[in-house]
Amino acid sequence: MSHTHINGHIMRIIIQFILVFVFISNVNSQGWEWQNPSPQGNPLYSSWFFNPDYGFMVGDIGTIMKTTDGGGSWNMIKSNATEKLLSVHFVDMNIGYIAGEGASILKTVDGGDTWLKLNCSDPQDIFTCVYFINEDIGFVSSAYGRVFKTIDGGETWVQHNLSNHSLQCVKFFDSNNGIIVGDYGKIYITEDGGNTWDSKNSQSENTLRSCTYLDSNTIMAVGSMNTIVKSIDGGNSWSLIENLEGSFMSIEFSDLTSGYIVGMEGVILKSQDGGNTWQAQSSGITHDLFSVFLVSETAYVLGVGTYPAILKSTNGGGNWMELSNSESIYPMATIHFCDEDFGYAASYGNILRTENGGQDWIKVNDDGVDWHKSMFCQNQLTAYAAGYSGFFDEFGGMYFSAFIKKTTDGGATWDSLAVQGTDFYNSVFFANENDGFAVGTDMPDETGNGIILKTNNGGLTWEKYISSKSVQLNSVFCTSNSVFAVGYDLVQGVYEGIILRSSDGGISWESVENSSNILTGIHFPNDSVGYTVGSHHILKTIDYGITWDELEEIEDTWHNSISFVNANTGFVAGRYGRIFKTLDGGINWFEQWSKTKNELYSIDCIDEHTAYVSGHRGIILKTSDGGGPPIGVKDLPFVSNSLKVFPNPATNLIKLETPLRSRVFIVNLGGSLMLSKDSSNEITDIDITSLPKGVYIVEVVNKLGAFKSKFIKQ
Repeated sequence: MSHTHINGHIMRIIIQFILVFVFISNVNSQGWEWQNPSPQGNPLYSSWFFNPDYGFMVGDIGTIMKTTDGGGSWNMIKSNATEKLLSVHFVDMNIGYIAGEGASILKTVDGGDTWLKLNCSDPQDIFTCVYFINEDIGFVSSAYGRVFKTIDGGETWVQHNLSNHSLQCVKFFDSNNGIIVGDYGKIYITEDGGNTWDSKNSQSENTLRSCTYLDSNTIMAVGSMNTIVKSIDGGNSWSLIENLEGSFMSIEFSDLTSGYIVGMEGVILKSQDGGNTWQAQSSGITHDLFSVFLVSETAYVLGVGTYPAILKSTNGGGNWMELSNSESIYPMATIHFCDEDFGYAASYGNILRTENGGQDWIKVNDDGVDWHKSMFCQNQLTAYAAGYSGFFDEFGGMYFSAFIKKTTDGGATWDSLAVQGTDFYNSVFFANENDGFAVGTDMPDETGNGIILKTNNGGLTWEKYISSKSVQLNSVFCTSNSVFAVGYDLVQGVYEGIILRSSDGGISWESVENSSNILTGIHFPNDSVGYTVGSHHILKTIDYGITWDELEEIEDTWHNSISFVNANTGFVAGRYGRIFKTLDGGINWFEQWSKTKNELYSIDCIDEHTAYVSGHRGIILKTSDGGGPPIGVKDLPFVSNSLKVFPNPATNLIKLETPLRSRVFIVNLGGSLMLSKDSSNEITDIDITSLPKGVYIVEVVNKLGAFKSKFIKQ
């Protein structure tokens, strides 16, 4: 081999390492992304705009959004934060700060593209507001009655204890004069740049949530219980503005005369005389409104109701446009796709359809009394929906009626099939175009019996089977030779999970497993391997469902739904927005960042990269990269040379130095997880034979943090 060839080979490796080093610090994996509501589903609490088009909004679960077209589109900014972010403030186009729960302070120096977490206080602290006078001097107020000051851009902070009660808002007029307001009508002013603070009488004992300067002498503050107060002497004395009703959350003025107040239940007030009088404006919604921001003639308002609201006015509040949207505000109980592009999601009263992988969701059925519990999309023409309806009789009593609907024209029309009207259906599944099953219960409480319905003519007629061994059946699934139904029974006041199996097409059923927990979902990636999931457990079969073994418990987590791509790769989803993934048939599970804390009800995998999940408040999420890296890996910084990988390059095997019990992940350059393994040895062997040739990132997580390196598979 020539030296030229050797040097060229080494140079290619060096170039690949350089590229990977850059990549590690900014992995482009997107993970789970919002499809409904739009642009996202977490509450928003604060905004900052440089001009009518360019600005930021922040909110729950570390949400940071950026727009450059006046809210026409939004870019979700990644950060290290997972807490509720309550306040955002920019010094200039590059330097900005965010504050929130968990003593969170984030800083950007590149216009909000990346954010660094700063250290300031006890992690239990809640920072309610952040305000910077310039790039070095700034303040944060605390729910524990403290204010923190920095003079070095957030590197260090000095604490001032002002109150035993929560401080809600801090603002400055110039480098010397500032104000803080809080609970019980507390007002503090400073005239020396925040070195000392003097308490003032606000004339109210109600919570003050927001304040603003009109000029150096004129200040206003608003709060709960109809409270609006005004000072015309720099905050030394205050007077109440009366005869206005509402619980007010935010106040902002664009100049000496024009200002807005927003509050609970959609309240928007406008003043054109410096806050002396206020006129109510119609927002068109009843959301609780938390924040208003004014820039030029444009106003942005944030709120939360059945979904997060973003309102915008460009004509002085004469009209308000809603920049947010939700196709359904009710729990999205079910989602199912027949291919990677075509599928349905359903909730109370609504069935949504997509033909382009969720880029657009269209409402194809709008019946306000139907609670859709299960969807089965057979192909782009034929689909089924099952559930029950709730009605009030003439005496005010409520009664229920079961339904199974069918469409044969891609969701344009839906026909109700002939089923027993007094039952409750939780799940529907078809083995082929003729043979299908539905399961549920014959009573809404725990006095009933599980029921199974069978059709062999595409739903035209149904036969009913009553299972005396169960109270309720929650999910049904067909393999090529068996049918399975899972649910629970109530035995002497104790819940027992149950698995029913039929090997003769639903003619007869046998109980094959009794779990100690309620079972909610079941999925078979092939005829022999299956999984069922329940309140806190996952069970697996490898013998066609004859016997089931309980897998290792995933913490104390309630699971609602399970879906597998193949025998090894699958997801579970459940309460508190938690999604877990396995790559080794359920031996190991790692959590993924779903971007929500709302309950997730249904998950459907299309392939190793694509999956959809639905949940509370109309939530629909999608991943196109297998769900992204595990929690604890993607949010922690790269530590250079902290992980030794050898040999490198490698062909079949790599070795890692892992002195602590760790979990190892191998991720490709697209951000997709390729392999995972638990390690308790100082040297961990990883078989990489199955990996295609290329460059990979290896990530190790243990109690010390997350550590990354890179290697080349030859």
